[in-house]
Amino acid sequence: MSATRFYRYMGGNATNVAVGLSRLGLDSAIISKVGADIHGEYLLHSLSREKVDSRWVICDPAQATAQCYMTRRADGFPDYYAWPSPNASKTLEPDDLPDECFESSWIWHLAAVSFIAKPRRFAMTHAVEEAHRRARIISIDACFPLVESDGGKTAARRAMQKADILKFNLAEICYWSGMPPGSEHDAMAKVLMREFSPALLVLTLAQEGAKIYTKDASAFCPPYKVESLGDVGPGDAFSAGLIYGLHTLGKRGMERDAIYELNIDTWHGLASYGACAGALVTRAYSATEKFPSLDELNLALGKITL
Repeated sequence: MSATRFYRYMGGNATNVAVGLSRLGLDSAIISKVGADIHGEYLLHSLSREKVDSRWVICDPAQATAQCYMTRRADGFPDYYAWPSPNASKTLEPDDLPDECFESSWIWHLAAVSFIAKPRRFAMTHAVEEAHRRARIISIDACFPLVESDGGKTAARRAMQKADILKFNLAEICYWSGMPPGSEHDAMAKVLMREFSPALLVLTLAQEGAKIYTKDASAFCPPYKVESLGDVGPGDAFSAGLIYGLHTLGKRGMERDAIYELNIDTWHGLASYGACAGALVTRAYSATEKFPSLDELNLALGKITL
């Protein structure tokens, strides 16, 4: 390794989305575990600064806080190294999710990759089943290492069958649909819509924009052009922006049965929040550094003028 610069940011799929929602003015909370170390202290302090509710983040002195190191190769492509393993986040258990966290929520956002490690897999499965039972909206990011993992893929797939919103990037939609790279986007989406039947399926295409699908229609979301520095977290920002958009509809966007009645034009308007937020976070090296405030997002969308 020959790195001469080091930047520290909090991150991870759930954290990025929670911070993004808080920046947009919504109440958000995160459920996880950290270690009793300097990294755990940093994360808890950062969550407090961002006004993200961390009451359900457990400090486990027996484990280290999860860390992920990103480096860039000479061609600019990022490499990721997660350390250590095991770590505190992987030890989350079903009993760590109290009834209160379900009672006080209207939407749950999870990442498929979190179903790999045990016992966290069981906690994630419990979260999905309980949220589904209580008719909470479930949003799942299909991010997953493109390999099997001792039952992790099966557990994630079962969770995705209960999801109301599913988000994929191009590699992930190939993986989960079982179709080869280069397949038509619509064909892969059709396979997954048939299997999972979500209210909305999102395919993010990086700088090319995104496509969204409902049971009977699809639409293209054009990209928002910004001067990009990084490529970490635009998918998480898309999810946060989309969830914010649902919130703007009131009960029509915050009740599970109601979102299945939204038409493609409404979804397209909501997805514009996600597409714009996803572009804006690339102005920095981390997802949270440049996640927009609500005023910044509305300004970029042309909803307000200065």
